Amino acid sequence: MGNATMAEPGRTTILVVDDDEQHLELTSEILRGAGYGVRAFSDPVQAVESFAGQPCDAVVTDLQMPGLGGIELLRKIKETDTRTPVIIASAFGTVKSAVQAMKDGAFDFLTKPVERDHLVALVKRALEFKNLARENATLRAEVADLRSTGLAPAGSSPVMKELLQKAKAVAGTDATVLLTGESGVGKEILADCIQRHSPRKNGPYIKVNCGALSGTLLESELFGHEKGAFTGATERRSGRFELAHKGTIFLDEIGELTPEAQTRLLRALQQREVQRVGGSTTISLDIRVICATNKDLQAELAAKRFREDLYFRVCVFPLHLPPLRERVADIPALALDLLRTVRTRLGRGPADISQAALDALSAYRWPGNIRELENVLERCSILCAKPALEVDDLPEEIVAGRPAAAGAPASAAAVQTPPPLVSLEDARKQSERERIVAALQECGWNISTTAKMLGISRSTLYVKLDEYGIKQ
Repeated sequence: MGNATMAEPGRTTILVVDDDEQHLELTSEILRGAGYGVRAFSDPVQAVESFAGQPCDAVVTDLQMPGLGGIELLRKIKETDTRTPVIIASAFGTVKSAVQAMKDGAFDFLTKPVERDHLVALVKRALEFKNLARENATLRAEVADLRSTGLAPAGSSPVMKELLQKAKAVAGTDATVLLTGESGVGKEILADCIQRHSPRKNGPYIKVNCGALSGTLLESELFGHEKGAFTGATERRSGRFELAHKGTIFLDEIGELTPEAQTRLLRALQQREVQRVGGSTTISLDIRVICATNKDLQAELAAKRFREDLYFRVCVFPLHLPPLRERVADIPALALDLLRTVRTRLGRGPADISQAALDALSAYRWPGNIRELENVLERCSILCAKPALEVDDLPEEIVAGRPAAAGAPASAAAVQTPPPLVSLEDARKQSERERIVAALQECGWNISTTAKMLGISRSTLYVKLDEYGIKQ
């Protein structure tokens, strides 16, 4: 087989190289029987030239060959495409040869005579590894894109893209922003990003956790106090609003404000001026206000616990951050981004996350949202000494949240009835949604297997799950 046996277009193709015609034919037949296309060469030089002109999905090569040995062929393949996995087989295999092959980037080392099942399993694993590398590269590109906007960690799902577009639009103004969402969804991170992209980015940026203060202490923190205003006030003190003059003040957990503090805050927002506690001098302010809460302020209004006039003052430009369980498509990119942050902070830990571990993280519901995800990754990074985080490195409760076994019934949330049909577009979406749910059930909710069955990438499948509200 001096010339290639041409593979069918569109099929996964394996380049097989062996100067022994009998072994070349045997290896080629095994791979064809497993459903792969094969390009077979007995001349390694011709094989390299063929690969340079048209790369294959994987390479299986002999070690000992005249003119160009397996190690040299491996190096030339890697010069053309570093991601193509190369498996080296030899009847003269030695530990030294195997070590050198692995150092030069070989995926694995086989000893002849090649066993059918072992060869097929190894090629399958090599191709899965290549797909994982490609998907991780895509995820890293998404993370890099998010970082370039200054809005990471955020997400690339449709709902988050829309949210970030709104955040960018309001960042360039002085409009008061109200950020809502559950604890841990990243409200403070988004507030920081809005401030960094605002005209006031070089001015003061003052943060106040309203939930950690109460009564006179809260008013003193917000508005300052005069000497002798209350017991312990031994000197005049400027409040946070004063300190934020010409800059931005971030009021976190605004739903925790007392009625008295709400009244004082309303005056400050309406008139952009404050009076220190115990003082009579009016202090004018030039500030931008960003507020955040994990409470349902509409419910607080109905219960008369939050002033309606204050609500309309702070809710000039509302932005709602959905919980992580409602934007599953963002979890892989978020996890990789957070792992990088954790690794930098700790100075140790894995640099990558395996596909199986990403699937497990994506299947968990994350009641603590991004904060919980970061805590889990930090805990794992402290204990894991491997280059990539694996499923067995994850906490038990995370692994327990992985997709159910094949044949398990889907939850009610996963098979909820879509909206009534009103157009052909709705019909298409309903059909697509039902096909995705059926494929998930058939594949036991395994994301990688389902994506392969549907003929789409995992990233695309995650976006579809988010778009159609499909949950296990």
